[in-house]
Amino acid sequence: MLGHRRTGITLLEVLVVIAIIVVLMGLLMPAMQSSHTEYRRTECANNLRNLALAAVQYEVANGELPGYLHDFGTFPGGTDPSEPLGDGYPAEAHAKIGTWAVTLMPYLGHQPTYEHWTEDKYPLLSSVSTVDGTYNRRALPNLPTFICPKSVGEAKGIARNSYVANCGVTGTTPLPFAEASKTANGAFNNKYGGPSMLGDATSTGPPVRIDHFRDGTSTTLLFTENLQAQSWHRISFEPMRANLAPSQVMLNPRKFLEPNLAKHYTGIVWHHYDREYSAPPPPQVLINSDRSTAAISSSGTDQMNALYARPSSAHRSGVNASFADGGVRFVSDDIDYRTYQALLTLHGKDSNVPHPGFVPSPDAL
Repeated sequence: MLGHRRTGITLLEVLVVIAIIVVLMGLLMPAMQSSHTEYRRTECANNLRNLALAAVQYEVANGELPGYLHDFGTFPGGTDPSEPLGDGYPAEAHAKIGTWAVTLMPYLGHQPTYEHWTEDKYPLLSSVSTVDGTYNRRALPNLPTFICPKSVGEAKGIARNSYVANCGVTGTTPLPFAEASKTANGAFNNKYGGPSMLGDATSTGPPVRIDHFRDGTSTTLLFTENLQAQSWHRISFEPMRANLAPSQVMLNPRKFLEPNLAKHYTGIVWHHYDREYSAPPPPQVLINSDRSTAAISSSGTDQMNALYARPSSAHRSGVNASFADGGVRFVSDDIDYRTYQALLTLHGKDSNVPHPGFVPSPDAL
């Protein structure tokens, strides 16, 4: 006679299977997390590569690189023709002053947004019913190209942005504005020549072309990450005095106080520092010196961080950066500051760095 055949599984066997699954998950989770982190870092690097290639395409088409400020025309007043029924809030006449980000949009697949900025029939502001005005919703979309998936500080808001451009030497040094803007000192300078409170016209920088990169395109930085990067449209600091806010500047460009300081809101800058004869550079200028993701305020230490624009990221140990040859490399937190200065200058021998003969090699990162 055949014995009784068991058709189920015991509780012990169930517990053994569950234990095996838990162990496997414990082994796999770190690898999955690492893979996800690497994916986000790679996506960020791709964004920076696209920005660099777009800047090179712009240079080929226009004979020079874009600037950190540009004049894109004037809206004469009225409603937005792209709104079929009108938005109900016609805008007053206003200037269209924007950043390097706008100039690159045709090369990044964002033609509709570019046209909203560059064609006079479209407004950037839709209402002036408040002190700061209201930006037109079509003018400031969130575009994936400008957002690092690892950046958590810009989770909300319009025209989100994670990247900044190489704007050369800081405007807070004793250097005259024209000297600071020369081609050897940085890749992006001022292209806005409109009126401001500094005078009837602001000083524009000379054309910067690829052939000015005398130290090599592979060792000269164009873009990098910044956790405190301002929205890609922002042309000025948001001060405590709301009548000088960016939208109010567009309503009256003569209120524009800071065209020479806008590089600190749209880019990174280097500070004159000689490691042999100077004290260490201020902590705010160092890469990843402050990983704070809080919005820049109008006073105190946060404003100093704005004035000391530097690379920063949510990635471990450094930041992604793209170079003038279209390449992307990871720049370490502990990079030598002299090397960092050299990465931002196009031709060290003609620049204002303390040691103009120093040229970094690609493996110095």
